[in-house]
Amino acid sequence: MVRRLILVVLALAVCFSLADARRKAAKAGEIQDGWYVDSDYGFKLQLPEGWSVSIKEKEDPVRFVLVQKNYQVPPDYLDAEDYTQVPRMTVYVAESEWSAIAFRDSLLSKSYEDQQKKGILKYFEILNDMAVGEGTKREAVITKDRKSVYIDSLPGASWFGKSQYVKSITLSASSQSGKRVYGDYAGTIVAVKNGDRILLFHLMTEGMFHTAAWTELQPMMQSVDWPREK
Repeated sequence: MVRRLILVVLALAVCFSLADARRKAAKAGEIQDGWYVDSDYGFKLQLPEGWSVSIKEKEDPVRFVLVQKNYQVPPDYLDAEDYTQVPRMTVYVAESEWSAIAFRDSLLSKSYEDQQKKGILKYFEILNDMAVGEGTKREAVITKDRKSVYIDSLPGASWFGKSQYVKSITLSASSQSGKRVYGDYAGTIVAVKNGDRILLFHLMTEGMFHTAAWTELQPMMQSVDWPREK
C-alpha cells in the first residue's frame, strides 16, 4: 500500500512538472503563413525572407528577434568573420503614456533614467557597449536622422545613428599577430504608439551594410497590422 502511494505521488509530481514546463515554454506569439501574430498585444506583421526568427517567452517584453542569415562581412574581417556585427533586429513592447516621439527621445536622453529604460537599453545595442566585445573602443553615437512617421496609420517616431569604433582583432587562433580595424556601427530605432503600448524596433549592423539591411526590413515595417486600443 505504501509503495503504491509513493508511486502515485511520484507520478503526480511528474505530471505537475510537465505542466509547469509547458507553461514556462509559452511563447510571445506564433508564425502563421509567414506572419508573426502576437498572442498578447494583438499586432501582426509579415516576416522577411532571409532572416531567422527567434520568438521569446510570453512574459518577455522582447517579442522576437530577427537575425540576417546570409549577412555580408566587411573586407577587413574576411580572415576573422566572428568579429562582424551580425545584422539583428529586436522587437520590443513597452508601456508609456508618452507619445512615440517623447518615448524615443527618452531613450536617447543622457539625463533621463527609469527601470523600463534600463531594460530596453540592454537589447538596443547601438545605445550601449554591452555587445561590442573585448578589444573594441567606441566613440559617442552621432544622430544622423530623426523624424516622425506613421505605421498602420499609428503615430510613430524613428531615429538613425552611427558610432565609430576601433577593434583589435586576431587573425587566427594559432596566430599571435593581429590588426586594428576602423569602422562604424549603425542603428535604427522605430517607436509606434497604440493606446499605452509602444512597439519598438531596433536594428543594428555594421555601418556599411545598414541601408541594405533596413531596405530588406521595410516590407515588414509597412505590413504592421495592430488593432486600435481604446
